[in-house]
Amino acid sequence: MAYVVDTVTSFPEGWVDAFTSLGITIIPRQAELGARAHKMSLDIVLWALDNTATYFQPRDLFVFSGNVKAGTDFYNALEALRDRYYNVRVVPHLETCWPHPHHQMSLDHWPKEVVVGFSHGVASLSKQNLKVCGVFVFWDVQGCPTDLSVILQALRKKGYRGKVLLIPYLDMDYQGDELFTYDGYACVPSIKVQGDKYTKVARMLLDILFWAMNHDNHARNLMLISQPSKDIDIFVQALERRFFNVIFKPSHEVAIDHRFESLCKSPPHPNSQTPLKSPCRTLTDLSRERKSCPVRISWLVDTCPSKPSDFCNLFSSTLELKGYGGFESVTAYVEKGKTSDEVIKVCTKSGLQVRLTPDGDEFGKFNLMVTDMINWTYACGPYNFLVISSKPFRDVLCDSVFEDLKSRGCNVLFETVDYMLTFGSTLWSAKSLSDASFSDSSQALA
Repeated sequence: MAYVVDTVTSFPEGWVDAFTSLGITIIPRQAELGARAHKMSLDIVLWALDNTATYFQPRDLFVFSGNVKAGTDFYNALEALRDRYYNVRVVPHLETCWPHPHHQMSLDHWPKEVVVGFSHGVASLSKQNLKVCGVFVFWDVQGCPTDLSVILQALRKKGYRGKVLLIPYLDMDYQGDELFTYDGYACVPSIKVQGDKYTKVARMLLDILFWAMNHDNHARNLMLISQPSKDIDIFVQALERRFFNVIFKPSHEVAIDHRFESLCKSPPHPNSQTPLKSPCRTLTDLSRERKSCPVRISWLVDTCPSKPSDFCNLFSSTLELKGYGGFESVTAYVEKGKTSDEVIKVCTKSGLQVRLTPDGDEFGKFNLMVTDMINWTYACGPYNFLVISSKPFRDVLCDSVFEDLKSRGCNVLFETVDYMLTFGSTLWSAKSLSDASFSDSSQALA
């Protein structure tokens, strides 16, 4: 796709036909440069939503733009996609936009081998009853002033019984009360956005798209309180294709406080909901049989977290949202030289067990982990085991042990730490959590 001011001034005669013959869609955008950049970033993430990348099947993304500047939402969105296995190349200003070596990506660096274990991640155990699921309300406060009591009343009358989470977006120059507290709502801190008139809405839509990615095969309810536009209509259609329940979307038909209830969708019947399919997350019979059993988490880490309770809470939240019965314990496996006694004490106090392995032993963490899993099985019987790693790995010993554990009735699941940390949130990347919570902030989760 090519984003231009218009086809008359942007292209010499004959170029539009030439581009079209090559399969390139021309998108006239008679607006400011910032608006075109926002439109481009939204279309890219919309494409990513419909074209999932995985560790085993990455996707290539080429962006031709001189407007990808560090610190902008455009830049941050591309960086977040890179962390989600999209092989991002920005031209012609790649070196300007991606100055650090770990931002540079090669088209052929992805592993060719398929790791069987990690093709079966933590899938949702049951269909979601959207009547009792939470409702996420994304609200452009200044763009669409709203009586929030009307929203809550309409939701309850329509039969929604879950928690209602309000996410307000404000211009940076907003002078009113930034803390929105209303009876019946849970509310996150307001998100203030610096930029032109397009930036705030684009940021809200990008948040929703990453929120949708973070729910994977887990359908949810949302409302979008904003001024209507053709772009938002396209955006809503993309969410509905993935079976997200968009209860209310911006409409020209009526003001937000007049006949609002009639514009809201009723919750679908659970039997009519189509489950979303997720690459690398296949629900097995063994997971269904052991869904009420607690989970033992084995976490392979580079460095121990300095705030382990934050990570454990997020792991627990993800398992709960997925329908599992919670976790019994979390054990972190780390090399001796990559942590400290002080951090180990903090971890132990929070309930995170730490197991140390010799420095430089490539397979030390794996070997100790599988030995523990075997001993736990012999001592206490079959478990739900969840192996969490920064990225999928291949290890012959692990594969054979896991197959043996499965033959003894154990359910062995695999997941990446990024997925466990961001599931169900609006986070674009887990790096904001890892940078704040690891004792060595240079150890980013990837």
